[in-house]
Amino acid sequence: MALEYKISEVSVGDIRWTVKEFRDRDQFPTESEKVQIGVDAWGSGVPESLWPLSGILWPSGKLLAELVDTLDLQGKRVLEVGCGVALASMVLKRRGVEVTASDYNPFAGELLRENAKLNKLDPPDFCRLSWQDAFVGRPFDVVIGSDVLYEPGCAAEVCDFLKTALAPNGTALFVDPGRAHVRKFETTLQAAGFSCEVEWPIVGQKTRILRIGRGA
Repeated sequence: MALEYKISEVSVGDIRWTVKEFRDRDQFPTESEKVQIGVDAWGSGVPESLWPLSGILWPSGKLLAELVDTLDLQGKRVLEVGCGVALASMVLKRRGVEVTASDYNPFAGELLRENAKLNKLDPPDFCRLSWQDAFVGRPFDVVIGSDVLYEPGCAAEVCDFLKTALAPNGTALFVDPGRAHVRKFETTLQAAGFSCEVEWPIVGQKTRILRIGRGA
């Protein structure tokens, strides 16, 4: 069955955004679509069960976009990890922030370019990136992400990633929908020398914001 999409309208601050996303979690490209998209772009190495997750605007992704919309990040280099439809990156791009969106699934980059076009915006830079990859390059001042800690065993991998991807005195901001194992991640961060402050932005809900700091 061919990929099916829906168009969502969401507000972040005073801006109304049009977001093209998958209709549901049951999407996967047909063989002809794989050829049309291109072998390097459709995400051949991504498990079929995980592939559609990058094409959905999750509640945590919207909350991340709302969070970064309130921050002064001018002059900072920002990396969004596990960007999915990359609403947060587009919000920052519109505000003139130097931002790079990244995801394990390269098809997220295709959706990002389509959504940027829908919103009359030059697309943010995109790169394929995984926690399991050794980060190479100039570290970023700020790393952001939403619900990227969904794998119970990822704490050590994410911590090692931040050691190289986050610049000294940098900050990471993660929105977590309330996964129980994230408390272990907080402990792992602190043991590695990071600071970690937790906020609960929505009264009565488990969703939390992790503000992670790296020393000099």
